[in-house]
Amino acid sequence: MLNASSVPPQISEFQFEDPVLEGSYVTLQCNAPIGDIPMQLHWSHSSNQTIGSDSGLRTMKLGPRTSTLIIDSITSQHLGAYTCTAKSFAGSANYTAMLRDVMGIN
Repeated sequence: MLNASSVPPQISEFQFEDPVLEGSYVTLQCNAPIGDIPMQLHWSHSSNQTIGSDSGLRTMKLGPRTSTLIIDSITSQHLGAYTCTAKSFAGSANYTAMLRDVMGIN
């Protein structure tokens, strides 16, 4: 049961740089500045690719309210939707950024 003063998480907007060049190092930062802690932050990708596997995707937690998604060398296999979900006892929130194009290096 929620306490009357419980505050669910809210995630700040984030997006990919434009343009994204193939082979570049790319990060997205998920920040939930509002909401009760403890809070869990989780990243997912539309391809159901496991983040943290051999996919070249990994995450790094930066305190109780921030998580960074890291793509070490971006390719077209990384295209799709990246969603950060914040969950706490007070509720949950998510935000999604789309990676639609990766420009080749000539």
